Amino acid sequence: MLLIGFALRPRSIFEAFCGFCLVAVLFLSGCGGGSDSVTVLPPPAPPGAVVSTAALTLSPGAEVPPVAVPSSASGSAVVTLNQTTRTLSVQGSFTNLTTPLLPIADFGPGHIHIAQPQPGQSFAQATGPVAFVLNMLPNPGNQSGNFRLEANLTPEQVSSFLAGAYYINIHTQANPPGELRAQVVFPR
Repeated sequence: MLLIGFALRPRSIFEAFCGFCLVAVLFLSGCGGGSDSVTVLPPPAPPGAVVSTAALTLSPGAEVPPVAVPSSASGSAVVTLNQTTRTLSVQGSFTNLTTPLLPIADFGPGHIHIAQPQPGQSFAQATGPVAFVLNMLPNPGNQSGNFRLEANLTPEQVSSFLAGAYYINIHTQANPPGELRAQVVFPR
């Protein structure tokens, strides 16, 4: 009898199907495979928004100056820049640091810096001051974990991001100037 009622009302079938799908997604999202990694997707951009996204690999080899203590650490990040609303979203993870994270001054251990190259240097060859502090979510032991950031930007900061001036840096006790780095460069 219940099926006959649905057969007479296609909208009810659609609503029931959507409800089932929502319950399934919520159930499955709570059933992670034991991983501490969390992926949070940014909300969809409004129609007509100009959005740039960069998938980055953080590595010791990108550090300036080079890492002092050899490292097999790695990391990744997705950086989304909505040029229309001037908002920035960063989601990332890191693993296998040589030693625990090292907070730098009052900024914590993970940042986005703005490179200040000397004449003849590229942004990737330069260092610079902290521009944004990452919200670090380390696992026990402080040698792996996740990070994120949501920020509102000035027009100048948007231009600097599009020019490739910013880089992500994660600092550790063994490598205080940084153990993992990635230049934020958006595909053109």
